[in-house]
Parts: sequence; C-alpha cells; structure tokens
Amino acid sequence: MSSEDRSDDVIDPIAFVGRTGAGSSVVRGLLLGAACLLFALGNDGPARGYALPTPQAVMFARSDALQWIDLGPTGKVEKLQARWPDGRRQEITSSRDQLKMTVGHPGRSSAFENKNVASAALAQRHPETHADQEHAEPADYAKAHIELGTALESRGRLDDAIRHYRRALDFNPASAEVNNHLGRALAAQEKWDQAVEQFRKALEVNPRFAEARVNLGMVYESRNKTDQAMDEFRKALRHAPDDARAHHRLGLALESRGKLKAAFKHFGRALEINPDYVRVHRELGMARSSQQRFDQAIDHFRLALRIDPDDADANYQIGIALRVRDRVDGAIEHYRRALDAQPDHADAHYELAFVLGSKGELDEAIDHYRRAIGARPTHARAHNNLGAMLGMQGQLDEAISHYRQALAIDPDYVDTHQNLGQLLFRTKRAEEALGHFRLVLDAQPDSLAVLADAAWILATHSSADVRAPREAIEYAERASRLTQNRHPAVLDILAAAYAADGQFDRATQTAQAALDLPTTPQTQSLTDPIRERLKLYRQSKPFHQPSPLPNEPAQTE
Repeated sequence: MSSEDRSDDVIDPIAFVGRTGAGSSVVRGLLLGAACLLFALGNDGPARGYALPTPQAVMFARSDALQWIDLGPTGKVEKLQARWPDGRRQEITSSRDQLKMTVGHPGRSSAFENKNVASAALAQRHPETHADQEHAEPADYAKAHIELGTALESRGRLDDAIRHYRRALDFNPASAEVNNHLGRALAAQEKWDQAVEQFRKALEVNPRFAEARVNLGMVYESRNKTDQAMDEFRKALRHAPDDARAHHRLGLALESRGKLKAAFKHFGRALEINPDYVRVHRELGMARSSQQRFDQAIDHFRLALRIDPDDADANYQIGIALRVRDRVDGAIEHYRRALDAQPDHADAHYELAFVLGSKGELDEAIDHYRRAIGARPTHARAHNNLGAMLGMQGQLDEAISHYRQALAIDPDYVDTHQNLGQLLFRTKRAEEALGHFRLVLDAQPDSLAVLADAAWILATHSSADVRAPREAIEYAERASRLTQNRHPAVLDILAAAYAADGQFDRATQTAQAALDLPTTPQTQSLTDPIRERLKLYRQSKPFHQPSPLPNEPAQTE
C-alpha cells in the first residue's frame, strides 16, 4: 500500500508544500502553530486555555488532504472541532500527556500521537496570508524550526529540539542564534564537545554574542575548566557590560576559587542590573553562610523569597541558616515551604528530619528521613540518621540495615562505622563491632567513646581469640589521658585491661583510683560494679563483662 493510500501518514510539513503547492505562510504557520500548541500542552491533565494569538483555525496536514480545526469563539485550545471535506464535524480534546486525533474517511479512523501531530501536523493560519502563495522563503522555514525547537526544548524534548535546530541550520548555516540554540540543547544533554563546537561557530559569526560566550563558559565550568570559563565570562562583559547573567556566572567562578571579594562585586553588579535576580540573592546568601555570616545570609535569602516565595532552594537554604542560629521553629517553617514547592527535595526532607529528631519528635523525623531516601536512595547521611532514630526506638534490625546501606554508599563514612559498631556491640556482636571500631580509630584516633568500647571488648571478651590485652591497654590509656584520669568509667576499663594482661597490682590501683573520685549522679551507678571487679583483681582474676559505657547512636549533621 502506497503512502497516499494510508490515512495515518503524517508527513513532513516542508515536503508537503511540494505536493500541495502551498506557500511559505502555510509552512511557517504549520510549524509556528506546532510551537504554540506545545506551549499549550503540559504533562498532566487537560490544556488550560492557552490562547493562540490569531484567529480561530489551525491547519491539520495529512498526506491526502488539508483539513481545518475550528477553535471556537475564544480561540483557546481546550476542545477542538475538526471540519472534514465531506462536511462532517468532529470534536477533538487535547490532553497534556498525549493528543490523539481520530481522522480519516467515513468508516476508517486512525490515531495520531501528540509528538507526531505537534511536530508536523498542527498549525496556525494567519489572517494576512493565503494558502495559495507559491514561493517559500528559507528565512520563514528557519524561523519556524527555531520557534518549534525552542518550544520542544522548553518541555525537555531535547532530541526533537536538536532535530529542528539542525533543520534551521540547513537553511542558514551561518546563523549565530541557531548555533547558540543548538549548543545549549546539546549542553543540556551533557554532549560537551558538540556543544562547544556549536558555541564556537556562533562566535565565529558574531564574536560579540555575549549569550553564546556565557553558554560556552558554563560548558567549561561543567568540565572543571574554570580559567577558560572565566575568560569567556570576561569577554562577554567586554562586549555587554550590563549582562547580569555574565556577572552572575563570573561571580560564581570567582567564588569557587575563593576570591570572595571579587565574586561579591560581580554579584552586586548583577543585582544593580536586575534587582529581581533571585539566583544571585540565593548565591550571595550561600556565600555568606560559607563565611559563617549567617545574619547577612538570612537577609539575602529573604530578598530572594520576597521576589519568589515558592523558591524551594531559597527556603531550604534559609532554613539551614536559621537552624545554625538556633531559630529552630523558623527553620522548620522554611523547610516545610521548600517541600510544599518541591515535594521531592531530598535535602529539605533530610534537614527537617534532623531538626525534628533533635527536638525528640522521632516519628515525624523517621518519616522525613524515609522520604529523603525515597527521593534520593543514595543519601548516605539519611540512611545513617534513620538508623540512629530507629535504634532509639528499639527497631535494631532495621537500624542495622540502614547503617549497612549507608556504608555500601560510602564505605569511609566514619560516623556510620561508629554507630553500627555500637549497635552491634549492644546486640552481642562484639567481634563484628570491633572491626568497625578499628576503622573509626584509624580515621579518628582520639574518639573517646570508641576507644573505651574497643578497649573493653579486647580486655573482657569471653573468647581468647578476640581478646588482645596489649591493644586494650593502648586504647584505654589513651582514653584515660583524654579524660585526665578523672573519669571513673574509663579508669574501670583501664583496670580491666591491666587485669587481662596479668598486671593485677596495676589493675587494683586503677580500680581503687576510680572509686576514690568524687561521686556524681552520673557515676553513682558505677560504684558497686567497680567494687565487685576490684575484689577479682585482688584475687588475681580478670573480669569478663559487657561494656560499662552504654552509648546511643547519634545523628550526623
């Protein structure tokens, strides 16, 4: 069956001109109308009355006919009515997910998906043009492809956008504008080398094209070529000194090099040019936060939010600054606003969970840690802190599972090694706990709690294969020095280590020194157990017992 016999053969609009003799205005309208409809259709639910800027008909192209679609008196794309050559009228609805049109001869129908109809079939008829014009201008075709490419790019349909930009270049290869558009779309796909090539072509045509300079610089930034990026931003500013975007990007590059004074100068200039530049206010706030100047940071975030109250990142960042300043309720409010604007903001869930956990609101904290992980399964800190919260609630197996997941993501996560080691110790898996404690001490040799727990295991474990008295003495003596020999629990552990090594006189002296320290409410419970162990040492016997230092796992900021 030939293409002319198929009722569902959607054709290329420009090739179609050759068949019908239709002129340039029809083709331009065909593509521009497609762009209009793309802006009208979103991702969920019906179209929301996007008004086409011209009268009430759009053209539908098929291989065998031109048809017209009436838009009704409002000119809004909500329900379309098709009028076919045989006089039939048919109502067509538009969906933001998919536009399907049933067309054809009586008794036959075929469906056209949105991507086919939008890219090649719907068009807008301009009142000042007529379908019988016979000469098409390449400039009209190029402009139509640019408009449609821009519409597709705005919806994230980068492959389709790139195809139309390339078609536009077929008509005008020396267009700086189109080469810049194409480079931008390729950069969005992280096709860096191709993007650089297009931006350079744009700049060969127009070396003063500031937008292309900035875009090229941003590609260099993405490839960690900061010096080249700054060079392009400076060139852009030489040609366009009032380009706020160039000032912003140069400020960011300077900030990454630690040149904060110069960065702030360019951020400030960007705001002089465009006082409503939300991103610059946000960047200034983050820069001030990095300097520990949180009050100034809060001021900048508030300015950003005055312009755009629903900016998720600005709400998230001001929440962090408020938390650091101990304004916890304000932080919670802004974290919730960030999540209202962006429900899958993993870091906002994480920060909100952290603050709630610190306030003892464990159930809601656990819920937000779970949501943070749902939004970003590789969020190691969320796994660690969820493990801590679950451990506090006695859900030990699930807590251990989340600690293990955190370490699968980040094997060098010291806090998780400590938390998992302590939880394994609590659940009578001391030998496995010891492996995690040793990893912690490799990174943090003066971690008091880990020194104490590791020394206790090595001194008192029931298995001779696990006990290592000399290593226990090393850890316990270091812990005792860190506490200036004034902590009864640490002295108790040191005494047990001496006893494990057969040094019973030193064990006796150390245990007695622990008992001679002033008693506090926190150490009162240790007195009787130390006395019982002291009796053993005087009999030249070692002691085997779980740790006298119970530890709770902790969240990580």
